[in-house]
Amino acid sequence: MKKHIITWILCLLSLGSYVLLKIAPHFPSFVEVFYSRGINHLTTCILSHLTGLFPFSVAEIGLYLLVLYFPLHILYRMVKSFKTPRTWKHHLSKWFFQTLNVACLLWLMFTCGWTLNYSRIPLEVSLELEESTNPHQDLIELYRYLIAQLNSLRPEVAENAEGYMTIEGGYNSVFKRAPEVFSLLSEDYPIFKGSYGKPKSILASPLMNYTGLTGIYAPFTREANVNTATLPQSIPSTTLHEMAHQRGFAEEEACNFIAYLASTYARDTDFRYSGALLALAHTSQALAKVDYHALITLNQTIDKKVMKDILQNNAFWKSYEGNVEEVSTSLNNSYLMANGVTDGVASYGRMVDLLVRYYITFIKP
Repeated sequence: MKKHIITWILCLLSLGSYVLLKIAPHFPSFVEVFYSRGINHLTTCILSHLTGLFPFSVAEIGLYLLVLYFPLHILYRMVKSFKTPRTWKHHLSKWFFQTLNVACLLWLMFTCGWTLNYSRIPLEVSLELEESTNPHQDLIELYRYLIAQLNSLRPEVAENAEGYMTIEGGYNSVFKRAPEVFSLLSEDYPIFKGSYGKPKSILASPLMNYTGLTGIYAPFTREANVNTATLPQSIPSTTLHEMAHQRGFAEEEACNFIAYLASTYARDTDFRYSGALLALAHTSQALAKVDYHALITLNQTIDKKVMKDILQNNAFWKSYEGNVEEVSTSLNNSYLMANGVTDGVASYGRMVDLLVRYYITFIKP
């Protein structure tokens, strides 16, 4: 017992954190004030700046090392056992307890450093967004508003030789300008305040396209990691989305909405256009389910160049569809459901609920 005291302590702490996760949803105000805006905010500011000293994603490199660790650890113990067969029980025990220690440490870092954010006060409550009394009509009006927004922004967007949206300076320019966007947003919404480490490009970005993922937030290192092998039109909104995670917002639909909201405060057109494209994509999916005729009618008012960008994006992701993307979606769905998002990836559609609430609260005449 004494020999493995560290393991037992880690196991008890892991069990305690599991119980805490079950209790936390019943105390959203406490989680909001003392964890999301308190402990998590402070530790994320510090840790993200420390990992931000490195030009690469520390979490990505750590993942590769972790993947190598487990098979190499097994191989090491097997070689030791073959050299001295009488010690195989000792090496098996060593392997088991050391692996358990690593697993418990990762679990504690994940739960205590991230998962509690799922239990904070809902974003619509924090932002005091009104609830729609006529969701069908408000959804149509929102879609019309987003189309008008995109049509007015498109002439100011930089284009490549083929007439598609591009970004001068590439993703590095986006990463450099993104913190200012949140700084402007936080002037009206202090809930988004904070100084955090810069966004990171994922080294394996081209491979990530096969998973359908545009970015990953790393709760262990508090890094906002972006898939920079996607189209330029999605990089600004994806960057804002991952930076929203840094601010303690765990739910994907909330971060999608925050990405759009933040983009409306940006000085640069590429951010505003990218955010509006993200909002339009989600709103069109919702509208297609409730009023397909209205969707088709309104789509005819979309500027030709805007539609060209939309079709480019559709074709881009179509080329990456396959088994890897299906497995990735399935794993992401399981992860979301395990963290209390009961409808899994379908919850991404709830971004539209936030958009509608924001529209009727602050924009609707």
